[in-house]
Amino acid sequence: MSTAQEIRATLEPVLAPLGLVVEDVSVSPAGKRRLVRVLVDSDIAGLDAADSVEVVHQDGTDTGRLTEVGADSLTLEVPATKKTPARHLTLDLDTVQRGTVQVEFSRSGTATDAAVDDAEDDSSDAHDDTHDPDETSALEGDH
Repeated sequence: MSTAQEIRATLEPVLAPLGLVVEDVSVSPAGKRRLVRVLVDSDIAGLDAADSVEVVHQDGTDTGRLTEVGADSLTLEVPATKKTPARHLTLDLDTVQRGTVQVEFSRSGTATDAAVDDAEDDSSDAHDDTHDPDETSALEGDH
């Protein structure tokens, strides 16, 4: 097992209860040391059914509530329009070209609001581009 795989195996069980998944782990040489980068993201397996989704697929575009996500398919609850009745649409993921989650802010007190609040809290920490002075000095000193 590689170092990156060992790090992933160690982190995944700790992050899972927090609703986070390890997207990527990279280990690269930095002089005599190694630099470890871990990319963590929210787990979308439990994506709330309150989210409205626009899906572009091989047969067109549909917008509806995401009600189920499987290993190879997803199901939308598509509301009625003037031309079509309400329906459940199941799509193979192979046919999906693009999907966009549309957050509804008008539905107060739903899980969507909590998810948005959590995302706003995490966003300030998730993309901190400042450099650790110890990391910089360690990298510069080994050249």
